[in-house]
Amino acid sequence: MVGERVVSGNVNGRPYPQRKEHQSWQTKSDIVIRKTFVDGPDVLTWYDLHTTVASPVPVANWLHIEDGKITSLRVVFDARELAP
Repeated sequence: MVGERVVSGNVNGRPYPQRKEHQSWQTKSDIVIRKTFVDGPDVLTWYDLHTTVASPVPVANWLHIEDGKITSLRVVFDARELAP
């Protein structure tokens, strides 16, 4: 569902439930950060997402931060190996 939060865990002390159809994140086994770039209010992290179902997937995670808060997030990766 577009715009629906699917993060599991706690954010600001409040739990975010994980929807059943998004439980594939339970297959995550490790994240290996390769590089972090900072350019003013923008932060890009390049990392390898290791899973129990596919070979490591390279991921780019771009955050924009204003007044100490994340105001936008873009994540790009090739999900073909993760598809059922």
